[in-house]
Amino acid sequence: TTVADSSALPATSTRSYYLIGKSIAAFDGYSGRLFNGTVAYVRIWHGTVLDATQVSTLYDNRPSIVVPIPDHEFMFHGATALDGLADTYDSSITVTNYGATLSANGAVFDGTNDYLSLTPWSFGGEISIEVYINIAGMVTEPAIVSLGSDNWTDSISLGAGNGNGNIVFRRRPGGNCISSTNAASETNTWIHIVATIDSANGKIYKNGQLDTT
Repeated sequence: TTVADSSALPATSTRSYYLIGKSIAAFDGYSGRLFNGTVAYVRIWHGTVLDATQVSTLYDNRPSIVVPIPDHEFMFHGATALDGLADTYDSSITVTNYGATLSANGAVFDGTNDYLSLTPWSFGGEISIEVYINIAGMVTEPAIVSLGSDNWTDSISLGAGNGNGNIVFRRRPGGNCISSTNAASETNTWIHIVATIDSANGKIYKNGQLDTT
């Protein structure tokens, strides 16, 4: 998917919702949109578009960091608690837990009402998001990461599947939506996803390989 111009990039501001496991759309009355499975970690780079070599290196060395340090990291794998868990790189940003549980592998969501909320921060421009997930069961557009103030006018979201079970990376406004070529709805297996967006292109990488551009 080609992004028409830089207006597709988010303006720099602090949003209302910073969610893991739940879509902003759920606050607008849409059913589903909650992730069912385990999230080992989430990393976010602002102003950095990871390239294919960096993504491959991340996949080969997961969960270690061997490429540019992210702006934010939420490492649930090996954590001792979810509520109050601090961002690895900014201790002022913490997790508030709404029902998720913790296993040795990461944060576990039931797909019904569990999610995590993060302390808001200011961001804008180019972005890269990395997640490592295990889907226990598919629901309607299960959200992994949702950042924004309003689902339709100001949001960036990464979902585990759409109606066809494909990974979806959305930027609104503008209706920009990138859907993976290959179905990502396989359950009970670990999937590594990196999504990037700049002023010209959006890309999705699955298990270290470029899946959609």
